[in-house]
Amino acid sequence: MREFFRKHIILAIIAAVAAEYFLNELIGTIIELCFGEFGTSNAAYFVRKIILKVIPSFIIAFCLGTLDSFKNPVKYLGKSLLSGLVILFISVFGSVILTIDSITKGAELKAPGEILFFAAFVLMVGLSEELLMRGTITGLLTEKFGKEGKGMVLSVVTGACIFGLYHLWNLRWTHDLKATLLQVLGTAMIGMLLCAVYVKWGNLLGVIILHAALDFMTLSEYGLFAGKSIADRSGEGGGELSQTIISNSIFVIAAIIVMLHKKKETKENERNGNESKSKS
Repeated sequence: MREFFRKHIILAIIAAVAAEYFLNELIGTIIELCFGEFGTSNAAYFVRKIILKVIPSFIIAFCLGTLDSFKNPVKYLGKSLLSGLVILFISVFGSVILTIDSITKGAELKAPGEILFFAAFVLMVGLSEELLMRGTITGLLTEKFGKEGKGMVLSVVTGACIFGLYHLWNLRWTHDLKATLLQVLGTAMIGMLLCAVYVKWGNLLGVIILHAALDFMTLSEYGLFAGKSIADRSGEGGGELSQTIISNSIFVIAAIIVMLHKKKETKENERNGNESKSKS
């Protein structure tokens, strides 16, 4: 099966996304029939995410032979985080501002244990989605298009579009087409940077951390403060098209910079290689 999908990359990508949805629904249905619904605490939602998201992602990666994306998790980790520094900066700065603002308005922080489970939750989201979207799908795209020049651009842009369209599934819970489409656009723009960082450095742990940091900021209202739960969030996107494009354009610009730097490195390596051959 692995050899078949390696020869038919597009079919492999379609199969990966379809299998993720199928396994999510299948496992979720079995759990509800056997144990009923999960609770609404951060801890319960963390367990739910492990079962419904992480396990399917590992099964798919195993079947397609992309688990090797976890090899050498610390190799180029620092450079990966540096390439995605804009995400870390926005995430940390945004989380601090949101926390200070909420506390000044009278909000109370949850118990340390609940906050710990929230942090674990965003890490699990990052792990599951990055293993599927970057480690598996973007990895397969680079096998088809390559990691250099136009191949890199095709891999990054296609991977980002798939990442955005992947969030169409959220329409099932939001029932708001406009908000869901805005989320698709926003996540595709963010996905460009995540794809560019992964294609450039090949470090899955780096993009997992970047993804988790961004989710920590965007979900902090639900995960950090008493009286709210990440299980209760409605998933509304809010905003307008222009606002979504403007607010996420920085990620696209950063992605272009990463790809241009990769192109520059490639040319320098080719030039050095030619010089070495001429000397020999």
